[in-house]
Amino acid sequence: MRASIRTASGTTATGRRSRFLTWLTPAAFLFVLSNAGAARPPSLLMRHVARDTTTTLGFQHATAVEPAIAAGPGGTLVTAYQVGRSFGRGAAAIGFSTSRDGGKSWRQGLFEPVARTGTTRLDVTDAVVAYDRVHRVWLVASVVDFANGSRTLQVHRSRNGIAWSGPFEVARGVIDHEAIACDRSPTSRFRGRCYLTFTREDVGRLGVRATVDGGRSWSGDSVVSSSLGHPGASFPMTRPNGRLVALFREGGSGQPNGSHPEFVYSSVSSDDGGATFGPATRVAAIKPYFPRHFRGLPMLVPSVAVDARGRLYAVWHSCRFRRPCVGNDLVLSQSSNGNRWSAPKRVPLDGASDHVIPGLAVAPARRGKPVRLGLAYYTIASDHCRPATCRIAPYFVGSSNGGRTWSRPVRAHAPMLYSWLAESPADQAFVADNISSTFIGTTAWSAYAVAARPAGGTLRATVAVARVRSDDLRRR
Repeated sequence: MRASIRTASGTTATGRRSRFLTWLTPAAFLFVLSNAGAARPPSLLMRHVARDTTTTLGFQHATAVEPAIAAGPGGTLVTAYQVGRSFGRGAAAIGFSTSRDGGKSWRQGLFEPVARTGTTRLDVTDAVVAYDRVHRVWLVASVVDFANGSRTLQVHRSRNGIAWSGPFEVARGVIDHEAIACDRSPTSRFRGRCYLTFTREDVGRLGVRATVDGGRSWSGDSVVSSSLGHPGASFPMTRPNGRLVALFREGGSGQPNGSHPEFVYSSVSSDDGGATFGPATRVAAIKPYFPRHFRGLPMLVPSVAVDARGRLYAVWHSCRFRRPCVGNDLVLSQSSNGNRWSAPKRVPLDGASDHVIPGLAVAPARRGKPVRLGLAYYTIASDHCRPATCRIAPYFVGSSNGGRTWSRPVRAHAPMLYSWLAESPADQAFVADNISSTFIGTTAWSAYAVAARPAGGTLRATVAVARVRSDDLRRR
């Protein structure tokens, strides 16, 4: 089955008729560059790669938010995101933008989501993307909400990032916040297996499903238990030896016995390809601060990455290094095997602003070589602001030694007023619960939700991709 891909012109392209997709040339991009007060790096650039072409009533137009990005062979980049954000949970559609020439030009389109007989589709959300190098296929997963309260976890497939198949229905239920990872290690006996982790909110547990044929078919649920309850925000990682590690959030809500455990990140491991998992290991207490007028609890989402040695990295925002707990730092924890994690270490940005929504990536490298990290994030200038004057801006920072030291941050886009952003819900601004970064060689690519001042009562919130070369980052 081939997906119908709705384009900017309103036509649909089925299967490989991708010539109807919108082609975004460099001249069509809006470049907005800044370097946090320093001289602008010569090659740092940000390109707008999405347009909201939806017109569905009840959704906010023009908006594109919460992007995910992944890199493939030949300099190919694919980013997936929500288009036409609702005032509640999801959006009118999931969109994608693909560059097959290292970010010089992009083609964009919209996925046609799965349909069910007898119930109305409400919205779609939580787009994630990965490249399966073994089967040479791109996978984009998302969640569809229906009026009967159920949801579908769906996957679209593509050989080239332009013409997409599907949707393939992977699972049904009250599903939330899925994430995807593919095992590509030549030393793994599970090489070519891709994993989806997700939350089953109706039964209060995590689920894991796997595919061994590039997303055409998927296993049944493997269950991950949660001792603290209310698990969510899970992310799978694969090590070179084939071990699957899933990091997730749990706790934070009252238990039947009357206890109120704190928010904690935990991890679980599987050595049999995701069929069974060992007991959960505590990574760290989250200790978050929730910025006023900005989307709160769903922001408790970590960002994870794995290096060539199989070392695991996790970044999240926390107020643990501030007294009192007013404002967030980004903190980094590491693990050599997924069973024991280091104490969280503060990423040295500044102690005054509020730093949230990290997007971490590790550059490809051979064992024994220095580990290069790239970290995208947002900074809220001050929490002491009225909704009409609050500002947020996207930044990037890098490390050339596995997180021991970091470069000076660079600002990728001018500060944005909350009033320029999508609302979710009313009086709360929204750009994303999570964003992501990737590398092509030593060049980092990060996808952000950004916005300009509304024009004629219409929002101008879109997705932009930033290219950051090592020369763009200066040491402190």
